[in-house]
Amino acid sequence: MARCSLLLVTAAAALRPLPLHTPLRTCAAPRVICLRESPWMSPITVEAPGLNGGDLWAGARGSDEEFEHAISEAMSMTITAPIIPQFYPQRRWLWRKWRGTILPRVLPREVAFNVGFAIACVLLARLPATVAEAPAAAQILRTISGNLRTVDKVWLLTSGLVSFTLSFFLTQSYAFWRSVYSSTRKVQGRLNDIGLLCAGAAERDSRGEYTEGAEQLLSVLGRYVRLYSMLLYSSCTTRFAVLQTPRGLGALVDCGALTTAERTAMLQTGMGSNAVLMWMSTLLNSGLSDGRLGGSPTGGQPLGLQLAFQQCFTELRGCSASIADELTGRMPLAYTQLVQIMADLLIAATPFALLHSVGGVGAVVGTALVTFFHSSILYLAKMFLDPLNNDQYSSDMGINVATLMQETNLGSERWRKSAQWVPEATLPRDRSRTNEEEERWRMGGGRLASSRTNEGGNQVQSDALRSNQVQSEGGGRLASRTDAATAPNEGGNQVQSGAIRTDAATGPNLAGAANAEPTPKPTPPTSASAPAPAAADSLSGIRLLGKRNVPLELLGLSALAADCSADCSAAPAPMEPPMEPRGGGA
Repeated sequence: MARCSLLLVTAAAALRPLPLHTPLRTCAAPRVICLRESPWMSPITVEAPGLNGGDLWAGARGSDEEFEHAISEAMSMTITAPIIPQFYPQRRWLWRKWRGTILPRVLPREVAFNVGFAIACVLLARLPATVAEAPAAAQILRTISGNLRTVDKVWLLTSGLVSFTLSFFLTQSYAFWRSVYSSTRKVQGRLNDIGLLCAGAAERDSRGEYTEGAEQLLSVLGRYVRLYSMLLYSSCTTRFAVLQTPRGLGALVDCGALTTAERTAMLQTGMGSNAVLMWMSTLLNSGLSDGRLGGSPTGGQPLGLQLAFQQCFTELRGCSASIADELTGRMPLAYTQLVQIMADLLIAATPFALLHSVGGVGAVVGTALVTFFHSSILYLAKMFLDPLNNDQYSSDMGINVATLMQETNLGSERWRKSAQWVPEATLPRDRSRTNEEEERWRMGGGRLASSRTNEGGNQVQSDALRSNQVQSEGGGRLASRTDAATAPNEGGNQVQSGAIRTDAATGPNLAGAANAEPTPKPTPPTSASAPAPAAADSLSGIRLLGKRNVPLELLGLSALAADCSADCSAAPAPMEPPMEPRGGGA
């Protein structure tokens, strides 16, 4: 029982929470955990070389000169250097380049050191012949040299595996570099999209110029865009980490990129670029609410703008967060370590493997070539894993963050200046018309007709002809109408041209009235006492779509002729008006 009590007391003491101000690295207190000893504890704030170089306080350690240089580069509106080192594809030009290539990293140190090591191995192999006066030492050296003859076989077996692993490692590293580069460009693109939408939707006066409120909104938006870019990259790089310190924020206030109230709020919250993102979103929502965005005829629909802004902000947040996510998860430690060990062992065994097969000179030259190729691939891959030069490893081969900021600074004012004045042809049309113009607009179906006669008679007639054509192309559907005596006199052309008449006066042409010429005035209906044509020819055939007569037997209507032969002498009864065609005809 006593032993159990002692165990419970010990466990309770071990599980007791630590004091709030307990130092992180103390050897006297056994309960304090050293964060740097565990790779799973706070990787972003403690050791994240890809994000902050492994130094959380990198921004506070720079000199005054570095601080002023970082501020001037971040606030510059002029692009001082390309985003990455540029090249020309000519062979001669590429062979002459030194800066910005892999050569400064490999040739002076790696290749020179391994060539010296190869020379030492060649001299060691020739040493037994020069120490004949010391038989014991010569025998030992001969034994070592003989045992090294089998190294070339192992070297041949492993060289292919190492070369393949290095090539695959380089491919994955370049894919990571390209992904980070694409994320930075997406951030820049979304910021440009926001500026473009706001510049096009800003409120304008009758002359097409920005109103005072719209001009102020675009100016504040441009300042927030620049501030967001600076604070975002200051949290992802050691070069500009000073911008998010109190000293850096104070310098931004002096430069006009930040107000005093905004600096105080940022120090209190510590949200950095996330706070600026919410400021931009609130600013645009306010602009849509009070009419500074979408409040004039040139501004478009506020609902559509709201949806477009929301999409831009969500994509901007995702692209910005992906930069830090990719930098902290760039490559597993075990993978990188294994590739480094494989390359080093292969290069170290190269002089011994080549010594007995190609001789001393060949071993030295071969060691230089193998070292240059394999070390170059390994160094290049590790440089790709540091795209923002936070490890101080990629040097001038990485992405130039200062250029990203300067391009964003230019883009923050590009769209406002581009749309500050627009031509008169781009402004909305003046809808104020006279009564006569409005009537012509209404009668023209949304377009002003050049000339109209007889109260729109020509237009109605053309519409009737168009309707007649639709009926004629409707698959030969049989339809009949009575005369147009009940139709208004103005629409006589339409009724006369569109009806398919089946009077006894039409004879065998039951569907041919569609092709008849329109008459100005319709003919009154004939009376029942009017003489009728012969019954033998009235239903002998049907003319379809203006073609020749088709016998009724071919249409399966032979019984129709027999039934109607007795009644064809009488006047035909009025038939129902034809159904209007639907779609493209029956």
